[in-house]
Amino acid sequence: CETQISLNVITNSFASSVYLSQNDNINFYLAGGNYNHHTGSFFDEITISALENLYTDIFFFTASGVSADV
Repeated sequence: CETQISLNVITNSFASSVYLSQNDNINFYLAGGNYNHHTGSFFDEITISALENLYTDIFFFTASGVSADV
């Protein structure tokens, strides 16, 4: 018997959003902003504003998501 789980995901990754959209049990939020072709992600002030008031139990991020300015 396969167990179905429900999962909520917040991402700024375009590739992740495409992958996540293929599973009906995953509800995801794509934090927008300026798209960076090199990293495949969205990031600027719009992204920061979208994420500021969201709270998570677990948070994963990549090194490209870290800077001295943020």
